[in-house]
This record gives sequence, C-alpha cells and structure tokens, in this order.
Amino acid sequence: MRYNDVIYLMSQSVTYDEYKNPITTTEERKVYANQMRVTTSERYEAANHGLKPSKRFEIYTFEYNGQSKLKHETVVYNITDVDERGEKIQLTCEKDVGS
Repeated sequence: MRYNDVIYLMSQSVTYDEYKNPITTTEERKVYANQMRVTTSERYEAANHGLKPSKRFEIYTFEYNGQSKLKHETVVYNITDVDERGEKIQLTCEKDVGS
C-alpha cells in the first residue's frame, strides 16, 4: 500500500493566562496514511457499544503518540480504537460531533 492519504494527528495542551483562565492549544502533525475499510460486522459491533465508526487509517507505529483526534480532508474525527500490528497501527475513527 502506498500511504497516499494525508491525515493530521491532533494534540491538545492547556495553559493558563494571568487570570487562571484555561487556554487550549491544538497542535496538528501531518502524517501519511492508508485509508482502510470499516467492515459491516465492525459497524454492527461498534453500534452495540454506542459508536459509529466511519473511517480507519493505517500509519506507522512510531508516528502515533496517543492522540485522541485526527483530521482528514478538513473533517475532525475522534479516534475510538487503536490496533497495533507490529510496525504499523490502525486507527478507527468516528466523526467528531462538534466539528
């Protein structure tokens, strides 16, 4: 597979201003990925747990650092499942309701 899709792994950090108000900063890191298929049986199984997986991406394991969100084609997704397979890892995602 060719890693043709571009995704952005999103990390958030919180800092505080002089009045102790939280300021959330989001950092995006560009990663090349393979878009994988979410099977029908996986969709049904996830629905039993209240999830709606819509996309799956495969990247190299060293590129993933526990991020909980990613962006693909301007749409933000929550990472709901991480499946490590040796030097590669698959990230299953559902569309972020807030985006």
